[in-house]
Amino acid sequence: MCFDARDLGIPKFFVGIKIDTDPATGAITLSQRRHIMDLASQYGITEPTRRNIPLSPGIRLVPEGEQLNTTSKPYAALVGSLNYLAVTSRPDISFAAGTLSRHTNCPTVEHWKQALNVLRYLHTTADHSITYSGPFELKGFTDSDHASCPYTRRSVSGMVFIAAGAAITWQSKLQSGVTLSTAEAEYVAACWAAREAAWLSNLMADFGLERKAIDMYCDNLCALGHIREPKMTKHSKHIDVSYHYVRERHVQGHIAFHFVFSQQNVADIFTKPLAQTLHQRMVHWLGMQ
Repeated sequence: MCFDARDLGIPKFFVGIKIDTDPATGAITLSQRRHIMDLASQYGITEPTRRNIPLSPGIRLVPEGEQLNTTSKPYAALVGSLNYLAVTSRPDISFAAGTLSRHTNCPTVEHWKQALNVLRYLHTTADHSITYSGPFELKGFTDSDHASCPYTRRSVSGMVFIAAGAAITWQSKLQSGVTLSTAEAEYVAACWAAREAAWLSNLMADFGLERKAIDMYCDNLCALGHIREPKMTKHSKHIDVSYHYVRERHVQGHIAFHFVFSQQNVADIFTKPLAQTLHQRMVHWLGMQ
């Protein structure tokens, strides 16, 4: 198939994302300040009320409480806008946006309050951007928060892949089933991350980049033991066979799993609300400033 095309030059703006390039260093910076400010103004947040974290540590949003009047307070629309930002240039709100999304069918006044708090955080940090510079050295981080959903008792998985000094793909997601231990929850999260690593490896090959083992980091030694030792034990025989994909990828040398302390695991920001100091540290490690 052939079609006509023309070179429009170096991109400056794309689907709400401002793109800045530095010809001297080759650095690329993505930001969405204008979109965030417009969104904040739309929902009445114009005062400089500072908020330094999206959600407060330890918060658990539940489907109970005073029902929200969604006619005057469009909860689904606001959460949809937050999700758009979370998947484009603001990985630091991915967990908050995902948590709020689970209550779009029957939101409460408390859910609306927390959604506005996330928007206030974005308003406070509207100048945050992601900058890619330096060599394309790919590495991944994976984490989970065991049984964190107070009703289903399912765990939240988080993963992020970093290259050229910043996050290139990330995810915060509720696991599809209940796991019986922290190690199992971490193992399931590692499997999802391994699938993403396989896709990234194929993509790198399409771009002509060197295809080598991707370094992956996990903060659970028991889960790492299951990955590195492909044998069944009484503690792992109940795990769905589909999740053993991560073992195979590790044994074949496509990915290499390593231990990392929790305080240095960047994926932690995708599994739970963090205190301000730790949250800001993780944001910096995501390549945001």
